[in-house]
Amino acid sequence: MNNKTPLSTQSLIEVKNLSFNRGERVIYDNISLNIRRGQITAIMG
Repeated sequence: MNNKTPLSTQSLIEVKNLSFNRGERVIYDNISLNIRRGQITAIMG
């Protein structure tokens, strides 16, 4: 029996509930991100 998760469903990078403030200013509020191996992702801002 093989209990390994296939590579295509494993997270390479995972961030959950990220928040960031600079002083009183909210920069990020409750951001989650899941990037899988082989997935092409662009983060723009």
